[in-house]
Amino acid sequence: MFKLSNAGLLLGLVVRLIVHTNDIIGLLQTGAILVCAVFIVFSFSVGYLLGGPGIDTQRVLGVGTAQRNFAAALLVATSNFEDPSVVSIIMVTSILMMIVVLIAGPKFIELNQGTGVEIEQPLS
Repeated sequence: MFKLSNAGLLLGLVVRLIVHTNDIIGLLQTGAILVCAVFIVFSFSVGYLLGGPGIDTQRVLGVGTAQRNFAAALLVATSNFEDPSVVSIIMVTSILMMIVVLIAGPKFIELNQGTGVEIEQPLS
């Protein structure tokens, strides 16, 4: 079921991208993609900085803050807005966030392993 649900999610994402290709190209021309990227970086930074003293908690909260619930956003967008660019901007933001998480995740592991320094965890 896990593989089937992942395949269904990927298929839905690809179909949405194909359907909204023209809108996404239009978004590239308006600079909305840059705003999405700034939103993701800002969200991650807020979660990271407010994540407490432990570096592991900071990383988890940073990613959790930046990784928004796009399924809920798509539901609200399709139910309340007629403009197709609303759905397109949500799709672009979700794809950017997935890319950021896929790139940043391994970097966090490299930071832990590459320094050779023990990360001191606060006493609870």
